[in-house]
Amino acid sequence: MKGFYDTNEGFRQYVDRYCQKEEVAPDVAFTHSVVKNAYEYYKGAEEKKISVSEIKAGCGAAMGECK
Repeated sequence: MKGFYDTNEGFRQYVDRYCQKEEVAPDVAFTHSVVKNAYEYYKGAEEKKISVSEIKAGCGAAMGECK
């Protein structure tokens, strides 16, 4: 997961924001289930060659966008 954090800007931004909010270091955050789920999400998006912003979340809003 650390290698992906180093190479994927979107996941890195997610982890950095999470770390700031939860006041934990990235190595600690990598053990949290929410970060593990985000890793799978971003990794899947990268493997499918689609932008995370193109993926619609729950209610039809783009990732990071609230309606």
